[in-house]
Amino acid sequence: MLNESDIWFAGCPHIGQARTPSSRRGAVSSESAKEDERIAANVAQIVENFGDKRLVLSFFWICLAGIAVIWLSALGIPNLVHEGFGLVFALCDKPGIAVLGLPFGFGLCTTYCLCRLRFPDIEDHKDLGSDLMASFHYQSH
Repeated sequence: MLNESDIWFAGCPHIGQARTPSSRRGAVSSESAKEDERIAANVAQIVENFGDKRLVLSFFWICLAGIAVIWLSALGIPNLVHEGFGLVFALCDKPGIAVLGLPFGFGLCTTYCLCRLRFPDIEDHKDLGSDLMASFHYQSH
């Protein structure tokens, strides 16, 4: 029988799943640590790839086109856009929030690309060490 402390909720209050047994928690945490390291390596590779000005420029134009499509559809056919959002939010809130993320995502990515084009070395990895204030000391000297 499951106790209340053995249930965790995955975003929706009506969905619960049992936790892993305590004997497997060590294996699960090492797997999640490996997964975190893999994700961090992928993100570092993406940031490194954004050092290429041609890639940043093409990504900028793609995001700008996405923003233009969103604005043209919102201004040109607002009733259809309103009905579409209403339909998506009527199904469930999570997909609706994800759809709302598209305009913000395109805008944020465009801003990121503009900043990378203007300040190309802003995210260069510097050997700062593991000191808590290493970034502060680097900037102050």
